[in-house]
Amino acid sequence: MLRFRPVLSARHPGPLRRPGFPACMALLILLVLLPARGAAAQDDPFADGPLQVWLLTMDRGDEVYEMFGHNALLIRDERTGEELAWNWGLFNFEDVDFIPRFLRGTMRYSMGPAEPEPFLRTYAATNRAVYANRIHLTQAEAAELDAFVRWNYLPENRPYVYDYYRDNCSTRLRDALDLVLGGQIAARFQDRPTGRTYRWFSRELVQVTGWVDQGLSFLLGMRGDVPISEWESMFLPVELMQYLEGFSVEEPGGGTRPLLGPRQLVVEATRDPLPAGPPGPSVGFLLVGLLLGGAMVGLAVAAAPRASAPGTGRSVAPAAGSEPTAASMGRVPGWPVTGAPRRRLPRILLGAMVFAWGSFSGLLGLLLVAAWFTDHVFIQANLNIFQMSPLALVGALLVPGFLLMPAGPARERVGRGAVVVTAVILALAIVAVLLQGVGVLFQRNVDVVFLALPLNLGMAVAAWRVTGGLSTFRRLPAHS
Repeated sequence: MLRFRPVLSARHPGPLRRPGFPACMALLILLVLLPARGAAAQDDPFADGPLQVWLLTMDRGDEVYEMFGHNALLIRDERTGEELAWNWGLFNFEDVDFIPRFLRGTMRYSMGPAEPEPFLRTYAATNRAVYANRIHLTQAEAAELDAFVRWNYLPENRPYVYDYYRDNCSTRLRDALDLVLGGQIAARFQDRPTGRTYRWFSRELVQVTGWVDQGLSFLLGMRGDVPISEWESMFLPVELMQYLEGFSVEEPGGGTRPLLGPRQLVVEATRDPLPAGPPGPSVGFLLVGLLLGGAMVGLAVAAAPRASAPGTGRSVAPAAGSEPTAASMGRVPGWPVTGAPRRRLPRILLGAMVFAWGSFSGLLGLLLVAAWFTDHVFIQANLNIFQMSPLALVGALLVPGFLLMPAGPARERVGRGAVVVTAVILALAIVAVLLQGVGVLFQRNVDVVFLALPLNLGMAVAAWRVTGGLSTFRRLPAHS
């Protein structure tokens, strides 16, 4: 039997933290494989035989591509002394087509072997725990698995198109084991529901990094909220390990055997445990949305042109599309223009707010539209497009444009467009929320709604207020 013994612990890295200490001296041996003979064979019926297989499971890391964990198959051949850690998570940021493939959703990953000791040193150096489970395979099954990974490593076979959920390092390892076990893993787990979704599992793991959590949650569309099976949840290495620890293989002649041996900690880490489950909706997004949306309305009230009717002391809105200057108010003799200097700052601030929100939400909406022209299937069919509409880019130009343009027919046309566009944006956002509320559509995007709906409402009300609302659709008198 092979016995793992942790030699270097991420909990006490020691010299690794000393500046200038040679890396070759700081990196100690992490993995010790001790073939125990004689008595060990009595404890483990799978100990005798030249091929021995282990499942290595690496916990989460700090980088975005490390947050979901990793795994590998360690195969040792006692006849030759060869031991290799085979994994399906190889990629290269420096590939010429890495960025284009990333944008298209067709990233090319590969598989290959690594020497166990340097392979595991990288995880100790980055404070990532590593677990090892002996895989109880017959020699025929172990030989088939060894032959498969070597075939998979042929240059024409090793590359594959990576999918975050359906075809990654963990699902490839799962499928390799399922192949040599005649499909028993799939038969056991494919029809067993978890009651959870890809979004649930993803947000649980990335919640400690806020921008990753919110970015991933925004990008995941309705497919991310479809309940998945235990088989599908094995896209996460830790889930795969935990399910297989309770799985038994059915023998051809009857009886069963546990697939995995006891879990052993190979590399220790000092990370705090994650909270159980993903974070809930954040009231903070609602407060920010209400604050900024309310600020838009307040600025619109302050920026709207007003004129005082003689003898009344009341402010009256001038004609649509006009400014209450001495020239423009000449059509209503005796009405003084009031507050023009005081309106300049609110108009500038309102224009800046609408431009900022419209640009931000509109660009995100364009991103969701662009996803339909890629292989990012989990971004497609995304209800956030109704809250972050590409139309907001038009509103980001029309509302500030109306505030900055001089009075005249062109300004009135811009005002009409601003009212229509912002009203359509708001209507789409409200309809989407209503359809979600009655169960016609489903996507867990409460945080996005909390932020975007008040801002879209504020933008629409502000456009209505500064342009004069329905009066913008009255025909201007002819100008000579």
